[in-house]
Amino acid sequence: MALEIDNTAPTTNEMAKEKRGPVDSTIDVVDITQANPYFEPNFIGTYFAVCLGALSSYGGFVMPATSLELINQDIGMSPLL
Repeated sequence: MALEIDNTAPTTNEMAKEKRGPVDSTIDVVDITQANPYFEPNFIGTYFAVCLGALSSYGGFVMPATSLELINQDIGMSPLL
């Protein structure tokens, strides 16, 4: 016995489109807004978070790299290498 699937029911996306109504796709956000998005708190916070992430990834590489170089100078090369 094969399981039959009812494909006639509207999907959630189709129901949302019906509820929203027709959408005018010719409106551009740049044309209708005059606000500068670069001074909004969300943009500033995101920019600050990306900068901190980049700095911490750089610091996470540089600190062990310099420490390993100092250890290598202090005790010399391993004979196992």
